Amino acid sequence: MTTLRISSFVLVLSAFTRASTGTEPLRIDTLDLPAGIAGREYEASLSGTGGAGAGYWWRAAGLPEGLRLEAPTVCPERGGLVEAGALDASLGPPRLRAVSGLESSRRNPGVFWAHDDADSSLPEIYALAGDGSHLRTYLLSTHAVDWEDIALGPGPEAGKDYLYMGDFGDNTRSRPYAWLLRVLEPVVTPGPEALPLAAEHVYFRYPDGARDIETLLIDPATGTPYIAERNDAGCRAYSFPMPLDPGRGTGDPVVVRLVTPSASLPATLTAGDVSPDGRRMVLRNYTTAFEYLRPEGAPFETIFFTDPCAVFPAGNQQYEGICYGPDGVTLYTTTERAGRDRSPILSWVATPSPATATLRGSLPGSPGEYRVTIELGDGSGAVVESTLTLTVLGTSPPGLLPGDCNESGAVDIADAICLLDRLFGVGWIPLCEPSSEPAATSRILDWNGDGEVDLSDAVALLMRLFSGGSAHAQGESCVNVEGCSDICTV
Repeated sequence: MTTLRISSFVLVLSAFTRASTGTEPLRIDTLDLPAGIAGREYEASLSGTGGAGAGYWWRAAGLPEGLRLEAPTVCPERGGLVEAGALDASLGPPRLRAVSGLESSRRNPGVFWAHDDADSSLPEIYALAGDGSHLRTYLLSTHAVDWEDIALGPGPEAGKDYLYMGDFGDNTRSRPYAWLLRVLEPVVTPGPEALPLAAEHVYFRYPDGARDIETLLIDPATGTPYIAERNDAGCRAYSFPMPLDPGRGTGDPVVVRLVTPSASLPATLTAGDVSPDGRRMVLRNYTTAFEYLRPEGAPFETIFFTDPCAVFPAGNQQYEGICYGPDGVTLYTTTERAGRDRSPILSWVATPSPATATLRGSLPGSPGEYRVTIELGDGSGAVVESTLTLTVLGTSPPGLLPGDCNESGAVDIADAICLLDRLFGVGWIPLCEPSSEPAATSRILDWNGDGEVDLSDAVALLMRLFSGGSAHAQGESCVNVEGCSDICTV
């Protein structure tokens, strides 16, 4: 029972002391690592705040052999569907009457890109405000057969975002070739008239016969397009050879490569998207959305071979568009209306989660200082880096440090647990008990300097570890206490 009480207490305090996220820059809050004893077991907590507030991941370089960073990356937690707006119905039919693709802009904050399905046959994309109201129409230099999805990703000009449209719908599976369209994403200026956009065409065919495709995904690191079929028996994914070649015509289309050897993806896929950091992918069909997590350090397309780490019910209309928001963690989806008068834009808002990690393992057998580089990233693709010093002391500690409850030669989370264990087990700790070793440590456990050792000292220690709270009232060095053993003598 003691262990359960301690764990619960630490978790609650960590959540309480953590700053709010989403409104401040991403940062690593841990500024230094506690020292440890050569050859001993070691544990240190890392924490960060800010950024997108979810989708956090950690990475470390320069760790001494025997130490490891424990920071599992998980799919963000989200609440239920929330209505963010509705597709603009004022443009007149057939515009925005059968929206099949939805993407959020990073170049134009708060803007969605959308396009119609074959019901429209108009080669237009629409810039919409966050509430779904129409901002501007753009007319592409092409003819539309069956547009099914839209995606955002890198292209020929470094540092610029490009819009990709998939003209690859094929309900009868009879098209000898299909094509992608690529345009440099424009800066949106609201207005009633349609503006022209020059589009590149990438013609392609499949290695195994015609397919009905409705899902387009772009690897944000390489710009490689991936497509997934719509098939009631389960879906396959394909990738494009890189670099993309817009110079090839309809008589010599590129051949896409089959990525998944079997129909292993969910059935009847209608849309998908990739998070800005490339670590997560969302796929959806008419009724359900599935989120996938790329294994740490693995190539992007391994994500197609993982099991969904989150599944979301998606409402009661015919949904054919989904995308990540600019924060990289919130999801947006919309419908083809399917005979209804109104088509909402719905979102799954991410719940803020703690950015925490742990360094754990055995320290080297020789004392010294190690420079450890720590990286923290979030769902938006933001990354920050901090270089910390890990001091490894000799095998004999120079004396007990203030707050060093377990006498390891370092002050860390293990000391907070040790102190809580003594407090919950005994009820109180005297300031000085003659001659015994616990007595020698009792005064230096008075972290806040109020003359008593109680729960407030455990709170002060945890505040120091998790949010940069005040150091020990007697300082960071070993302190001899009058009336107690000479604790600073080796």
